[in-house]
Amino acid sequence: MSDWTGRDGVIYRWLPDGPYHIDRLESWFSDLAAEGLYPVGLGIARAALRRDAPRRVQYRCDVRTRLLTEDELALFAGCGWKMALRTELSYGLLQSIYLYFFETEEGAPVPEVHTDPMEQAESLRCLSRAAAKDLGVLLAAIGLEVLLVLRTFADPLRRFQALVNGYVHFSVVPLMWLVLAAFALSRWRTARRLRRRLAEGQPLDHHAPYRRRWRYGTMEVGWRAALIAVLAALAVVQYLMVREPVYVLPPEETAPPVLRLAQIEGGPLYIQDMNASDLRTSTGVLTSYTYESAGRDRLVSLSILRYEVPFRWEAPYVADGLLSKWNGGEELEVPAMDEAWLTEENGAQRLLVRTGRYVFQLSYTGAGELTNALEPLAAWAQAREASQ
Repeated sequence: MSDWTGRDGVIYRWLPDGPYHIDRLESWFSDLAAEGLYPVGLGIARAALRRDAPRRVQYRCDVRTRLLTEDELALFAGCGWKMALRTELSYGLLQSIYLYFFETEEGAPVPEVHTDPMEQAESLRCLSRAAAKDLGVLLAAIGLEVLLVLRTFADPLRRFQALVNGYVHFSVVPLMWLVLAAFALSRWRTARRLRRRLAEGQPLDHHAPYRRRWRYGTMEVGWRAALIAVLAALAVVQYLMVREPVYVLPPEETAPPVLRLAQIEGGPLYIQDMNASDLRTSTGVLTSYTYESAGRDRLVSLSILRYEVPFRWEAPYVADGLLSKWNGGEELEVPAMDEAWLTEENGAQRLLVRTGRYVFQLSYTGAGELTNALEPLAAWAQAREASQ
């Protein structure tokens, strides 16, 4: 199996199965000792090992809900069992579980750590209960997330923000709950398997085969770890991209604007200010903004906010979200458009247009008619759609 060696000389190796399969871990640690590798740490996906002279060692695991006292550890040592490793499974939501691994020489005339299978089954009950409680809490959290998703899609503005800007909570947190629920379910199933064997009066198999499970267990642990890493990275990316300031591009480096102010005014203008920006959001939506202002004796301006969504079905949600911010409006019947709305507020005309995968929101102050923008917008959208 592949090993990684840390700077301190500690060797790391993937676990053959989850950290709760204590019978398989006992068997695995015994085989590692024969190779000269001894456990010094145990994580969710790999074990930390130190190299020493090979020995024939047998291991036993004791599951606890609290730390053992020095007197209790001395009692184990007096019976011939030296503590080799203690790990706290602190990623439990409601209760921490401690795994104590004890070692002794193979064939040594010492009593077993657990002489009564029924008593050991009771000691594993805490692991089963902790897993069941965690699973219940996580299932309740998943149910709450489902309600939040339904609430999000029931409100046009929240739905718009989720589709356009991306919600870290909306997209990442539910998947994280599912990953944690998979951990809790695996832990509960493992505890049930071990307790069922012990309840039948059979001691655990301290030489349980683990090699057949290694490939599956490594893949299972690997995809969980990879998924957690991907979700964490996605959360960071969404957090940064949603809050990334819109950067202004020089006009010569941008594509020609969808619509020029002169087209609305019906003639050439002296442009005092023009800027443009593009931002690709974390959900794949391209947000473009252009602004022009002109005037000598009066101020004339045109701003165009354009959304280009990856999928056509998202466009109506974007339009509904923008329209929810308006104080009413007049719906226009335009054959070339899927949807068009016009309103006038505080001396400015505003136009909302949806066609295909594109949504435009225009704001104009001037003497012209903003409805003159409908034909150029339709032509631009058709040409862009055909070129892609």
